[in-house]
Amino acid sequence: MPTGKSARRRKRASRGSGSASDENGGGKRRVRTGAGAAATLDELIGRGYFAKPRTIGAIVEYSRDSLARIIKPNDVSGPLGRFVRDGKLSRTKNADGQFEYVKK
Repeated sequence: MPTGKSARRRKRASRGSGSASDENGGGKRRVRTGAGAAATLDELIGRGYFAKPRTIGAIVEYSRDSLARIIKPNDVSGPLGRFVRDGKLSRTKNADGQFEYVKK
């Protein structure tokens, strides 16, 4: 590994002003589909998925396998809490100490 004066760093070439990546904060462009965790949960409530108690793990797995939507457990927990506070769902702890969510 070179040390001292012989070790030089290359200066990165700056991107030209007005490029598409500068306008979007750099990197890839993202298109919003409205299929986030909250929208997915709303869809599941409408389909009757919460007729039986469901854990977060079961919700994430069902979403991935049946709806082809990849959502992370930590992305689901916030909207689930909001739906409980709003009265759309209720929750109880199961024997393993995990919350199970069911439609009221």
